[in-house]
Amino acid sequence: MSSKNFFKAILLSIVLIILEGSLFRRALGLSEISPQILILLTVFLAFKAPHAATALLVFTIGLMIDVSSGIRIGPWAGALIIVFGFLSTGAERLLVDSRFAVSFVCFLATLLSHIIAALLTFSSTVIIWNLILHTFFEALILALMAPIVFPLFNLFFSLSHNRNFSNTKSFQV
Repeated sequence: MSSKNFFKAILLSIVLIILEGSLFRRALGLSEISPQILILLTVFLAFKAPHAATALLVFTIGLMIDVSSGIRIGPWAGALIIVFGFLSTGAERLLVDSRFAVSFVCFLATLLSHIIAALLTFSSTVIIWNLILHTFFEALILALMAPIVFPLFNLFFSLSHNRNFSNTKSFQV
């Protein structure tokens, strides 16, 4: 990952945290279910730049979510890095150019990240209610948003549409 795109991703993460905290919660009236677009950014980075430097970036994004939530430091950082690890190991085997595949992978990644974050938070009431209703609807919202957001991420990072997995250096984010 180039340093230019690393700082672009940090800047984009800060903007998305502000949007999630203000636009989604107040303007759209989604106080209970606020989609975390940073999960989509994590999935995008796992497929487009499965490198060690990107893992550090994803961990930083998770820490920014933790700091902005004000509850505990660590659950979202851990959840996003685990999701990134799973997806980046299978990045060469999955084709995410299909809108359905992108939606399905984002749906599963959202469910997995919420389960991991809830388990790391270690509160039984959080686990029960968070997993039943909140997580499912957020995963559904993000799955519907993914085919729209991924091309925007491609434009933001100036990535080509084609991926070449035989040479990962040609594929720098």
